[in-house]
Amino acid sequence: MNKSQYDAMRKQVIQLEHRLKDAIDDHSHGEARWLKDKLRAVEDGLQVCKSPRSIEGTIKQLENKFNQLNNSPVMSQNDVNSFSDVMRELRDNIRKFDNY
Repeated sequence: MNKSQYDAMRKQVIQLEHRLKDAIDDHSHGEARWLKDKLRAVEDGLQVCKSPRSIEGTIKQLENKFNQLNNSPVMSQNDVNSFSDVMRELRDNIRKFDNY
């Protein structure tokens, strides 16, 4: 396990949490709360150095949810597309962890 890989990705996820908060139009919407909770779960998993495959599973759930948010009141379509792309990048990056 390479702790620096976890720390670097955790910093990236914290920045994503802030971006997500800014991108969400309706914070009371159930899907918005789900997205924030799942992204927080990714950050928590990285903080405690959970199995990369476990973290990847949560990222995959987020990616799938973003792909389902077409024309949603939660956020703009541009933001949905951007976050979907970022989730795909996170999955690719976590697969490069030494202990994957």
